[in-house]
Amino acid sequence: MADLALRSFAAKSASQDDRFSPMNDKITMAAGVDADGDWVTLLKENTRAGGLGAAALENPGKARWQMRVGSGVRSAPVWRDGKLYVASMQGHLHAINGDNGRQEWRFNAGSEIYSTPSLWRNLVLFGSNDGRAYAVDAASGTQAWEMKTNGEVWASPVSLGGVTYFGSGDGHMYAVESNSGKLKWKQELGGRIHSTAYATAKGIYVGCGDGHVHCLDSATGKNVWSTSTGNGINSSPALADDLLVIGSEDFFVYGIDAASGAVKWKYETGLGIASSPAVANGVAVIGGKDGYLYALEVPTGKLKWKARVSDVITAPAVLGAGVIYIQCWGLLALNPEDGKVLWRAGLGGSIQSAPIVVGKTIYLVSGGGDVYALE
Repeated sequence: MADLALRSFAAKSASQDDRFSPMNDKITMAAGVDADGDWVTLLKENTRAGGLGAAALENPGKARWQMRVGSGVRSAPVWRDGKLYVASMQGHLHAINGDNGRQEWRFNAGSEIYSTPSLWRNLVLFGSNDGRAYAVDAASGTQAWEMKTNGEVWASPVSLGGVTYFGSGDGHMYAVESNSGKLKWKQELGGRIHSTAYATAKGIYVGCGDGHVHCLDSATGKNVWSTSTGNGINSSPALADDLLVIGSEDFFVYGIDAASGAVKWKYETGLGIASSPAVANGVAVIGGKDGYLYALEVPTGKLKWKARVSDVITAPAVLGAGVIYIQCWGLLALNPEDGKVLWRAGLGGSIQSAPIVVGKTIYLVSGGGDVYALE
């Protein structure tokens, strides 16, 4: 545990403030989403909490367990039914027992994995640097299907209504049957796609390396509209009250009308944006490569607050009950009302990822391949 250093900031407990409670969040999930089966965006929902309704916790005082997956990690873990799923740069997907940190199974994809896994029913879905999207049985770790593309798949596959959508470095968006991987359609866009899409019954929204935000018809893949920004887009959108929120490498955060593609507002930051917005209760929280975390009012794009928390932020924030978690070379908890740091847990080798909060435990990964359960 030598690389685990925890230190508190003098501040009120996050548990004293529940104004960001996802229980009161009316815009977390798109209408018609099956909370158990559908996973419509990066880390499932607008709060980026993986559907877990992250609680506000005190500064963790110890690591209950620590284990190593054997190589570096460049994505976020996900959780279901007592298991933590972690993808590694060695090309393995690991299923880890959340109670004791023991590996239950390991699937070998054969190539580096930058993709954050997602879940659909009994399957774990992810992409690989070998150009394939994989579906693996969550209980056994056996492969259910794979879909080959002609470029790296760094985005998370997202699923809605039995269809899974993902982009590839070959410049195409793909729609496949979630249970079989059978291709339904593919649509060419104008550049590499590293953005994770947001899926709704009407449209699939995604950023692209061509500098555009695209809306595709969910049934056919045909382009409904494309909105230009000033540079490529790696950020993954959030959808709140028919307004799409997304960042661009052109330094701006955009609020875009989901029906027409019209830009309703844009907010300029200090550098490019690769982070994905997290949204709850009419506020979008997004990090910039300038090291600031921004809280913007969704209807207007007006700045509520900004807080410098790192040199660079590319990770998504996770919004919980009375707390914002952000993992960027350390794990921080912030007050959602003013952005002040409540506490910080410094982890050596920590990466730009996202924590998983389950009960009174925080699970997170490090760039060196260490997985922690903090409490």
